[in-house]
Amino acid sequence: MIGTVVSSAIFLALVVYSESASLPVVAAAVDKCVYQNKTYMVGEKTDDPCTPCLCEQTGRMACLQIDCRYAPCVDAVQKPGNCCPSCPNGMNCKYGDHIIKEGDVYKPDANTVCKCNKQIFDFNDLKAVCIKSV
Repeated sequence: MIGTVVSSAIFLALVVYSESASLPVVAAAVDKCVYQNKTYMVGEKTDDPCTPCLCEQTGRMACLQIDCRYAPCVDAVQKPGNCCPSCPNGMNCKYGDHIIKEGDVYKPDANTVCKCNKQIFDFNDLKAVCIKSV
């Protein structure tokens, strides 16, 4: 038998039979984990949205590390409970104090046209590209 559960009122163990040994190997089930000086019960999760962890029956925390891509806007917000910032007004860029929505054109004066550079929309290109006519 591979994986027989033996239980009593005080002890719960998983009995694993090894194919190479004639005697079973007994691994005691754990009911809690200690992570960053806090105790978690098996099945309990941490509340960090950027590093969510789950207490497993092994007594170890299984954690993920969330990797956020940059927010392609100048007015990104960090919503409570979310790890990564988001753009409430969509992709945009900036000319001076004026925010330009991606795809829109802004004319700071009669001879200048500004818009977001949608060819290369990354963190370094959140400033508007402006063309001045003569």
